[in-house]
Amino acid sequence: MKIKSLLKGGVLTAASLLLGATNAWAAPTEGPAGMDFYSPPAVMGDHGDLIWYRDAGIELGSDAPEFSAWNVLYHSTNSKDEPNLVTGTAIVPEGAWTGGGSRPLITYGVSTHGLGQACAPSLQFAEGTDYESANIAAALEKGYAVLVTDYAGYTSGDAPAYLVAASQAHALLDIVEAASQIPGANISAAARTLIWGYSQGGQTAAWAGELQPTYAPALDLIAVAAGGVPSDFKLTADNLNGSTGAALLLWALLGMSQEYPDEFPLFDYMNAVGVADLEESGDSCLVEGLFTFMNVFLNTYTVGGITLDELYELEPAGEAVAVAQGAGSGAISVPTYLFHGQTDEFIPLSASYELKNNYCDKGVDITYDLYPSNHIITTFHAASYVLDWFDDRIDGKPTQSNCDSGLPAPTDLSLSGGGDYIMALNGWDLNSVITLTKLKQSMTLPEETSLAIDINVSQETLAGSLTVPEFIAPLTIFIPMNVKMQITAVEPISGTVVLHDDLSLTIEGSVSVNFEVISAGPWVFRIPFGCETLEPVVFDLNWSGPLSAVGTGDLEFTGVTEFPEMGNCGIFGILFTAIMSGPGQSYTFSMPPPAPVSY
Repeated sequence: MKIKSLLKGGVLTAASLLLGATNAWAAPTEGPAGMDFYSPPAVMGDHGDLIWYRDAGIELGSDAPEFSAWNVLYHSTNSKDEPNLVTGTAIVPEGAWTGGGSRPLITYGVSTHGLGQACAPSLQFAEGTDYESANIAAALEKGYAVLVTDYAGYTSGDAPAYLVAASQAHALLDIVEAASQIPGANISAAARTLIWGYSQGGQTAAWAGELQPTYAPALDLIAVAAGGVPSDFKLTADNLNGSTGAALLLWALLGMSQEYPDEFPLFDYMNAVGVADLEESGDSCLVEGLFTFMNVFLNTYTVGGITLDELYELEPAGEAVAVAQGAGSGAISVPTYLFHGQTDEFIPLSASYELKNNYCDKGVDITYDLYPSNHIITTFHAASYVLDWFDDRIDGKPTQSNCDSGLPAPTDLSLSGGGDYIMALNGWDLNSVITLTKLKQSMTLPEETSLAIDINVSQETLAGSLTVPEFIAPLTIFIPMNVKMQITAVEPISGTVVLHDDLSLTIEGSVSVNFEVISAGPWVFRIPFGCETLEPVVFDLNWSGPLSAVGTGDLEFTGVTEFPEMGNCGIFGILFTAIMSGPGQSYTFSMPPPAPVSY
């Protein structure tokens, strides 16, 4: 990102290119290959007009169905209703739509990707590195067409106006009309349309729902799903300042100074370090930005160490701009699904619940769910619930609004603030199957088995605990028996973890446990034994894959271990050692996340 594009009086945007355009808008054409696609021509047009398109070779993961995809460049407008140019991706599954009517579509607002041009979803899809691919693939599997805007600012020479809500909402709405103009794509601007977004995309989705009746009145909007919404900008900014999410605050301030250089002249107040670091942050994508600027306080970047509140006092018009980026000033005319993570470390839960109440007071049909996940994991944890809720809206089923739930406000369990960045998975279920090689039989651990794991991304460590209640395993030992067992952790779960730039995760850990055979016998008649392994059994917990798998329940540890000899049960130790001990004992541990709670 070029600093000159952010300095007061030096804004370079696609809108400025349009001011010099002399040729009238023409029918869309096929766009050029490579990065030339992102260097737009100077053409006039109305918002929603498609400028050019091209076939897109994109990678959404092995779970994605067959699909066709196109990149698009289209006209939209910024938050001042001035023209700008936006890129994006239109994706249509190859399989026929099997529901009623014609194929509906989802216009999808992505979460924070970063401000550098390479961070654009359309470019990350092409590289197979976009961390929200799992959500897109899940929507395609349901049969929906999916339209993904990059938001404004990813064309060459431009800069994103991050978290400037109206610009993002306009881009999200305009891609529907633009995609309908792709020859042969069979995307209809009159299709039943669903809006889905989380975090930055949640802000975008909520605003798009509010603006749709006036900005895109022809859109057949059916429902809106908005999660992790930064609905109170000042409260969210205070939460991010000096915290693990400090980069998000820096990017938001850059975004406002990009769109509103006169009202929010950020660089007038930056010291030399601030200018240099803000320029660096403007070129980084999500993971790099988060960890480069973690725990930074804004006043370390300002002249005289002025705080954000003091900056607001000096620039009251800038404060008004910041306040205006929240959501809830208007109503949404269609059923709306709001959701949030109870351990969200970036966006305060109180702001989300206040948004729910605000919309409810305006008569919006709100369904509100709370997920036991942190900010990033909730992106994926909520996906299947969002899509099921969308299915019900398409099928015309009545909503289950919980505006009148009567419940007290939920408790914030976040690990917000400064320090290490920790993803806490507390009380998650553990589905476990252990196959005993000699018996050629499997034991399934009880449903109440649970894990509590802290993934410390800053320290690259894994720590946690395993809880397994007593259980009865039906095993055939000469005759069918019910074997009452106890598995007790000897040492805490430990290991290493690495979060990669594409939000993939590598885990190398282990847990050591003792096995005890409390009793065994046919039916309800069991003989007490008290046999136990003389040394701990070690289960390796090694896994590599996308972080999305943690939220979707696809995090699975598999391996082979060895059971040591059994003892402390007299002559029966020989028996249980013979049938249970030895190498080659296989296991599978999976971690489905708990269901959300409606509030």
